[in-house]
Amino acid sequence: MDAQSIAQAEFLVVADLDAGDREALIRLAAPVTRAALEADFAALIEHRERFEWDAREQVVVAQDERWLGAIRLSERRLENPDSARVLSALLAGMRELGLEALPWTKEARALRQRLEFAREVDIRPQQAWPDVSDAALLATLDTWLAPWLTGMSRRDHLARLSMTEIVGALLEVLLLRSGRLVSKEHLVDHLCGWGEEVSTNAIEVYVHRLRKKLEPIGIHIVTLRGLGYSIEKPQEAAPP
Repeated sequence: MDAQSIAQAEFLVVADLDAGDREALIRLAAPVTRAALEADFAALIEHRERFEWDAREQVVVAQDERWLGAIRLSERRLENPDSARVLSALLAGMRELGLEALPWTKEARALRQRLEFAREVDIRPQQAWPDVSDAALLATLDTWLAPWLTGMSRRDHLARLSMTEIVGALLEVLLLRSGRLVSKEHLVDHLCGWGEEVSTNAIEVYVHRLRKKLEPIGIHIVTLRGLGYSIEKPQEAAPP
């Protein structure tokens, strides 16, 4: 077989090289077909599921691959990928893209700036202000962003996010009704005013996230099973 035919072969069995594995002159080789490889080494072929962030396409790759040692024989897109692994890959992509990939509105940026200023000037040992710096938010993506990424797998899906409005509305209605019962249905009606379809199951996720943020500063959200939620503000310190 001439050199041109060998160069066009999909796979080669190489018997003699004049240098390393990657940069070398092939002295002796024979072509082999994919069908022959799969027939002769069927017992050694492995199926592997790959989930990773494609930085060039800015999308999560979720595919089933067939490997023979270090040779990838084929690949196909997974029709029903593991949502947890898709989420993990998307969060990895978010860490590469940075917070600027999120659809920050003018209002959301202004809120962050106010919180950062309050945190900077508050000299109390136990501050009530969350750390919303870029470094802190990037370090805690799994906590504050992950619950909102359900069903997303690419950068352009992030445009759907309206987390600041949803959490802000939830906090608003709870604080306005401090000490009083707020039902899930009431919260759903309030949040749907933002143009989002929100289920009672989603409310549980939102309250869980909000509770984790508020408890360190002494604000507690009490769950009354079958009824709703009530927010309790910390007691003010008595004057000396």
